[in-house]
Amino acid sequence: MLASRARGDRGAVTAELAVALPAVVLVLGLLVTGAAAGTAQVRAEGAARAAVRALARGESEGVARGLAGQQAGPDARVSVGADGPLVRVRVEQRVPVVAGVVLPLTVVAEATGLRETGNAAGPRSRPTPPRPAFAAGSGRTVGI
Repeated sequence: MLASRARGDRGAVTAELAVALPAVVLVLGLLVTGAAAGTAQVRAEGAARAAVRALARGESEGVARGLAGQQAGPDARVSVGADGPLVRVRVEQRVPVVAGVVLPLTVVAEATGLRETGNAAGPRSRPTPPRPAFAAGSGRTVGI
């Protein structure tokens, strides 16, 4: 009896695997795409923040675009704008997945900053820190 039943089930595991395998591959593909989208989003946000910091310090638009391109990658689109004292940067990047295939999925990051004022020496100058004063007779340094 067992022998006849075993012959009737022959190939059932292969058929089940053939049905389930595409679903497993699809789930793995979605996981890889989700991880790639998350990584691209983090890179785009970092690029937008770096570029807006540079613009706020008084750097040129070219320097800010270069910083954004270094962090987000060469295929990222960087938009720079200003509205009075505010500077805005928008970084858009397509999400790459396995083997360099690009899906029609784009991540966007925006950053806004306030221009620094009162820096007449230019964007590269740094404010001088206050000099410490010595407390009379104590030998300890006290900040002013």
